[in-house]
Amino acid sequence: MDITKGGVTFVSVFLLSITFVSALHSDISSFEANILGEPEPVVSISVPDSVFFGDLEKGKRSDEIRINITNTGTVGVFITPQLVDTSEKIFNYTYFARRTTNPFERIGNFTFNITAPARGEVEKEFIYARLDLISFTGNINNDIPGHKADVRFFAVAM
Repeated sequence: MDITKGGVTFVSVFLLSITFVSALHSDISSFEANILGEPEPVVSISVPDSVFFGDLEKGKRSDEIRINITNTGTVGVFITPQLVDTSEKIFNYTYFARRTTNPFERIGNFTFNITAPARGEVEKEFIYARLDLISFTGNINNDIPGHKADVRFFAVAM
């Protein structure tokens, strides 16, 4: 019997078994991800159900009321508050500002933006409103308790 031949066979079997064990403990990882496409553009906002300015008379101005608005869509939006009934006399004197230190602009002339929320989130913002009857030219002959007007916040994609 030739020792060289037997030694070679033993070494070959030994190396083959080490290779097999290495294959069981591989140094390769499988990476995986769910790749998502661009979200559908959705314009959607949430506004308060009502805003109350308190008691007010001709020649006076209400306090500034903070209005929270939430962008619940998938894109940034420009928002313009407008009276639903444009012939409404008193609430035509509603003014808005981004912050109380900014100039107030009359309803229908004020526009602001809210950036797009992160995917699966919402983006919150606030503005200020006041009812300013200092320059109101109409007549208010008697009390009008609970006087209301609807304001639509028109939102369009940025």
